[in-house]
Amino acid sequence: EKDFEEYLADMATDATWGDQLCLAALLRRRRVNALIHQHGDTPSYEMHWSDSVAECLGDKCIQLSRHDDDHYNSVRFKTDADEGL
Repeated sequence: EKDFEEYLADMATDATWGDQLCLAALLRRRRVNALIHQHGDTPSYEMHWSDSVAECLGDKCIQLSRHDDDHYNSVRFKTDADEGL
């Protein structure tokens, strides 16, 4: 098992996939929420940028699909504007 410094070094390397810890850090940094869609019997879930859900209400929300344990893809409705964050 890696220590935290090794983990940070790995995350700083090109072509390294981020995990749920990285996703949580991104949400907090950008102050956005996320709706995570999953295939099969596993239900979808929400992640909020703050521990206070009330503080997050009305903030931007991104949608992601999660598969193969920790692989995320961006998901958009066909009607969404292509603005990004």
